[in-house]
Amino acid sequence: MIEVKTRAQTISTDALVAMALFLGVVIFFFIVGDKGSDDRKIEKLETEASKLVAAVSGQRNATSSLIAGAKIDVATLEKLAALDYNKLRDAVGVDADFCIHFEDKGGNLIEIMPGFAGLGSYNVRIGNTICGKSLNEGEIIICEEAENTGECDRLGEFGMSEKLCCAATRKCCA
Repeated sequence: MIEVKTRAQTISTDALVAMALFLGVVIFFFIVGDKGSDDRKIEKLETEASKLVAAVSGQRNATSSLIAGAKIDVATLEKLAALDYNKLRDAVGVDADFCIHFEDKGGNLIEIMPGFAGLGSYNVRIGNTICGKSLNEGEIIICEEAENTGECDRLGEFGMSEKLCCAATRKCCA
């Protein structure tokens, strides 16, 4: 005859308490570690902002200064506006997305050039306005229609891009 022994593994309350404490400590370190990460991100953005200010104010290179005294150097502005975004980032020496824009005393956005709210990334918004090319009502309708009909790939026929539509209207985002 075969003898069967039935023994179940038991979990003591001490083991449960120890496991709960261990999980609590792990969660605590993730929360504390995550806040340090936010602080590092803020520091990096502050550094990038300082680099951008130094580049456009002439602190770093007086010959390519966007600001001449209390006025805008229009020739430099036009030169920077002619650059594509990646070349503009290289020119100012900034790694993060940015937008160079101007406001009046009332805080209203002033177009840098006709049709341009600012110079920089389409991923940056100034209030509800995207940085870079401003879209008129007709262009916004084109973006919306292209998304509705599934023809975002045909935006080039209208002199537009999916990236611009996506940034300006959140339409045709792949």
